[in-house]
Amino acid sequence: MIAKPSRLTVAAFVALALATASTVAPSVHVPPAAAATAGAVWADNFARPSGGVVGGGWTETDIGSNNQVRLDGSAMVFTSADGAFVPRATRTFTPQNSGVVAWSFVFNWRQTAPENNYDLLMQLGDSTTLADPAVNPTAGVATDLRWAGSAVPGSTGQESFGYVSNGTRTEIERGNGEITIRVVADLDTVRIMTNGLNTINFTNESFDTMTIDRVGGAVDDSIPPPLPVPVVVPEPGAGQVVIDNGPPGFSAVIQSAGGISAYGDVTVTPNRGVMGGAVAERLASPAFAIDLPADAPPITSARLTLPYQAQLLGGYPEADLRVHRLDEQSGLWVPVTAGQAIDTTADTISVDVTGFSTYAVLKVRDAAAWEDFFAGVPVQCVGTSVPVDAAMVIDTSGSMASNDPQAQRVPAAKQFVATMRDTDRAGVITFDSSAVVRRSLTPLDSPANRALVDTAINAGAGAVGGTNLSAAVSTATTMLSGTPGQQRVRAAILLTDGVSAYNTSLTAAAAAAGVTIYTIGLGAGVDANLLTAIAQGTGGEYIPLTDPARRGV
Repeated sequence: MIAKPSRLTVAAFVALALATASTVAPSVHVPPAAAATAGAVWADNFARPSGGVVGGGWTETDIGSNNQVRLDGSAMVFTSADGAFVPRATRTFTPQNSGVVAWSFVFNWRQTAPENNYDLLMQLGDSTTLADPAVNPTAGVATDLRWAGSAVPGSTGQESFGYVSNGTRTEIERGNGEITIRVVADLDTVRIMTNGLNTINFTNESFDTMTIDRVGGAVDDSIPPPLPVPVVVPEPGAGQVVIDNGPPGFSAVIQSAGGISAYGDVTVTPNRGVMGGAVAERLASPAFAIDLPADAPPITSARLTLPYQAQLLGGYPEADLRVHRLDEQSGLWVPVTAGQAIDTTADTISVDVTGFSTYAVLKVRDAAAWEDFFAGVPVQCVGTSVPVDAAMVIDTSGSMASNDPQAQRVPAAKQFVATMRDTDRAGVITFDSSAVVRRSLTPLDSPANRALVDTAINAGAGAVGGTNLSAAVSTATTMLSGTPGQQRVRAAILLTDGVSAYNTSLTAAAAAAGVTIYTIGLGAGVDANLLTAIAQGTGGEYIPLTDPARRGV
């Protein structure tokens, strides 16, 4: 059963007129909105029992069940398998040899998967001159509407609505879904057929509420044919847009303010650049990059469904899977838990999101799971094409003697710098009762400069004095905001046991300077609330490491 969409139809007007029934080249006539309907000639609402025969006076040209026109849910539905001008449905009506008639119908087609070279032909013509479309698809045709793929001449993309005149196809607009079409012309035959279209890449594939009405007024013979056909197909309106042109199991139900088309505007591709390295161990799905055109209006919300691969679980509980979003500025994976629902039968997870980025299903349930994972994985700098300025801010207060007795914060900081690129810069700050710049921001474009940064990090092994987080954050902000106007990611990596008095205005100052602070809490007595507030207040993240045996991050 084909369900009719609940969305409101929109009107598209094609104004055509013919001087006589034997003249098949279209010319512009008065817009149909300005003409009065004089009476019905023929109508079909397809309200007959569903089955393989359309009936109602229609003649069908089918080739088996794979290329067939049928009735389903009070609509005329097409099933196609790349046939040439089949399936085809033709309906004649009483010839109208003077004046003008209006052809109206509800078009309900939507492309759901890539297919580039297809045509859906909607034609009005003269039955005495219509030819076999396999020989000449335009002979005897007066009005030749085409909905076509991106590879068809005249298309600017998928779902291209246009018309053919004198052998040239002109695109009017790209559109899909349920649209009411109205054509004004002088004809006696309706013919609809597909050409090279495969039904597996489409949905709905139906026509409904088709009428031929007599329209008052005379044809204006003074306008020479052919002229451009004025058609208005509105931009996608506000409301719900369903995206299901991604991999099997993927879908997104978008709420937008308008201007987003269901196919072509939203792209879903694997983001292979973020699927390697250590995080590959935690992936339960590919990383899906979901993108909108740069000029598309923002979405208001979306319900996102991602498929995961059961063979990647390796015994991991499905209930503990979580969708994560890649923070493209920091290169960190951030959990997305709003409205999460796991379908273990379909192997999918659905969540509510407010924007598009790169998303993946990870075998990481919460912060503790990240802690377990990173216990054996070096901290890395990943994921952004913009150059990075990173300040390694290392706690050397007396309490570090018990909270990080092996001084693992030093090799961890070196490992982080080792993964940074030649275009990046790194600086080193140590702090106890006060903060000291051990190395200002240094380009990492040579082995010599990298050695200088590593030497400065060695000073982070000390454990003497108090803990002055205010001095640490203030000094890091000053270091990282010293080059205004340059497009660089500015990040402070703060490794501390985090027990200190703190001036909270410094968090706001760092954020205002464009500095993101990532706080790594070392030790069981860490002030998690303070370090979380500092990180979140600048757009960063707090990572707790409470087990002394897990300091090798």
